[in-house]
Amino acid sequence: IDHIDGLREPAAYLQRLVDAAPGAWVVVEKILEAGESLPGSWPVAGTTGYEWLASVGGLLVDPKGEARLVAAYASFTGESVDYDEIVYVSKRQVLRDALATDINRLTALLGRICDGNRRYRDYARRDLYNALAEVAANFPVYRTYVKPDGQPSTTDRTNVGAAVDAARQRRPDIDGELLDFIAALLLAQFPGEKERELALRFQQVTGPVMAKGVEDTTFYRYVPLVCLNEVGADPSRFGTPLAEFHDGCAAAQADWPRRMLTTSTHDTKRSEDVRARISVLSELADEWPAIVDRWASRHDVHRRQAGPDRNTEWLFYQTLVGAWPISTERLITYLDKATKEAKSHTSWTDPVVAFEDSVHHFVEAVLADEGFVGELEALVARLCRPGWTNSLALKLITLTAPGVPDLYQGSEGWDLSLV
Repeated sequence: IDHIDGLREPAAYLQRLVDAAPGAWVVVEKILEAGESLPGSWPVAGTTGYEWLASVGGLLVDPKGEARLVAAYASFTGESVDYDEIVYVSKRQVLRDALATDINRLTALLGRICDGNRRYRDYARRDLYNALAEVAANFPVYRTYVKPDGQPSTTDRTNVGAAVDAARQRRPDIDGELLDFIAALLLAQFPGEKERELALRFQQVTGPVMAKGVEDTTFYRYVPLVCLNEVGADPSRFGTPLAEFHDGCAAAQADWPRRMLTTSTHDTKRSEDVRARISVLSELADEWPAIVDRWASRHDVHRRQAGPDRNTEWLFYQTLVGAWPISTERLITYLDKATKEAKSHTSWTDPVVAFEDSVHHFVEAVLADEGFVGELEALVARLCRPGWTNSLALKLITLTAPGVPDLYQGSEGWDLSLV
């Protein structure tokens, strides 16, 4: 079931589905954050496996390379490496732009609720908007599963509490009593149709805030090692400790033995073989930054005043290494998407033609440089065999771990594709 968190009441839907198709194998596309578990009451075999993709992919990343690579990335790009702050800023931007209608609708509903409550009726609309947006931007998971006719779970209480506490810390100017009132509303602690609607509707908004703010924005802004920038993963977690991986397998065998295991899907940013090759760069943490610096110096002549920026260039070189051989046309199309998703210099809704043209020119000029292409191919030749080893290890572990492995169409052979 794709995008289960978009439903108003996922548990009720799943129960109706299972009643209508008893015995069917049902898995849900549910992205779990670190430490989050699938609701145990759901009548499903498990998720479609994004947490598996992140965990097993992390085994291929050498954690000893983290400090050097992240420092080199920060030095080269001048970008922040405060991942949590980038996520927060990205979520706030999404709330202002793509999801403005949703948060405005919630604000209007909260206003009607406050109008009927003498204690809260004096808040201005801007106060209500800021409080709701801040809670949504600081939500630690995709959503809660509060039922208006039941008691909220301990997990839901914890997640709402964490979001409100973070909002309070980030924005001390927001009235704490208003934040407490919102927390109680989100946990369905007040009766009434409008109150019920706010609790249910808010749960359907935080999911898109997370998806659009993190996977569709942050993952294109924070790119030290892009094999980590994958749906279900956290790019600030540099690899998976072996003991943690085995503990996860043991827990899955006990609780979700028929879960799905995935390594590539219709939503992954890069095919598993591209990620497997890029992960080798974590083992070249001392060498890779020097290579990037050398390539950047060589290609400065192709840069225009409008761009590309250094962050795009760092992403460009990783993409070349991971997906080579790749056509100039495909690279341009990919970078068009990547820069628009990042929303730093251009976007889908406000395209900046001068910047995009500068990126196109840069790509064309770089790949027309035969000397550079020869150097690139020599590096890729070094990375191919360890990349293949990583790919085969990924597949072998997936085929033998607790769960039902999925071979995404095309991934039974070598596949160097991008989103």
